Amino acid sequence: MKYGMRGKGRVVALTQEESLEKYGMEKLPGCPSERIKIVKPHLKSTGPVTPEGKVRVSMNNLKHGLCSQDLLVRLAAEKVQEDRVQEEMRRLFDNNALGQLLKVPGLREHVLDIAGVTEEEAAAAEARFAEAS
Repeated sequence: MKYGMRGKGRVVALTQEESLEKYGMEKLPGCPSERIKIVKPHLKSTGPVTPEGKVRVSMNNLKHGLCSQDLLVRLAAEKVQEDRVQEEMRRLFDNNALGQLLKVPGLREHVLDIAGVTEEEAAAAEARFAEAS
């Protein structure tokens, strides 16, 4: 059976007359590689035509590494480390060990952010520790 491309990507059987007229043989080989050598579809390929298609194809060979195992392991380790730091900062905050740091201008916001504490919680804790002293 003869195959050829007609229209947009539709593969249909060629008649013996069409095959003889187009390729000089009545029957194309069954092996795909042999058929490609005869039909040469790559010579008729136009590639992307629209600007969107050209942009999409230009990214075909992009190697970004966002799915690499090393990157995923590093990101997971960083997240675990951030969680540990926040837990420790929260523990220190709860024990009033950060009291002096909270008094340093410009450092207060960073300490509260790292510890995951709101301004209201900080004010309540400071009042609680002031009463205890």
